[in-house]
Amino acid sequence: MVGPVRFVRPYYQCLEVPTSEKSCTHGEAPDDALWGVHERRTTSGVQREISYPCARLTFEEAAESLCRHVPLGMSARQALSFMRPVGEALASAEDRQVKSVQAQAKQARSQPPEERQPKEIERLSIELDGVLARMRRGSVPMEKEERQRKGDVYREIKAGAVFRAERRPKRSELVPGVYVDTPAPDSMRYVARRTAKGGFGWLLYQLALHGGLEQAKPRGRHWRRRALDLESGR
Repeated sequence: MVGPVRFVRPYYQCLEVPTSEKSCTHGEAPDDALWGVHERRTTSGVQREISYPCARLTFEEAAESLCRHVPLGMSARQALSFMRPVGEALASAEDRQVKSVQAQAKQARSQPPEERQPKEIERLSIELDGVLARMRRGSVPMEKEERQRKGDVYREIKAGAVFRAERRPKRSELVPGVYVDTPAPDSMRYVARRTAKGGFGWLLYQLALHGGLEQAKPRGRHWRRRALDLESGR
């Protein structure tokens, strides 16, 4: 907000040169570690600020939006580089949650069903779809036919959404007598991932649990069985 600010920090080289080296070729700046830019070009604060717009916009739009508010130069490729470790960390956290859900679901399958909890959510919607995304050659394993032809390759990215549904007065144009549901405020949750067969079912199931599946009117046991079937390929 005050324009570019220039910082001058001391840089220290070797006080003593080892006998195996003719000269000192490296050094360190203590302030770099203090500011969080040691061996990096930017601070963790920049990564934090770009993460939120990247979650809602394209990388190009997110970089342009950030540069309009702070005197930084950033490209879409740099925004992608910032988000890659964030995405990997989130994916690892999701995978740990899925493994926990799998263990609980398999254990519950061999035990008598528990009494349902009192109904708290009248309508819970779970939706699933997929889109083909263009991938750069070499970024993903390719089939023999893909290696023989030129151009980029395509992979399906699955996306799922869970939300508390509220019936609105508008009727469906496709199905007579059916009202159109809309998400309740602040209830929308979604997950998207390029996964192997059966892997996405568990991701969507654990998302539904966080969205209140066990408290919804439809029973959660059917979804647990369905997730197990997706894992085994049935």
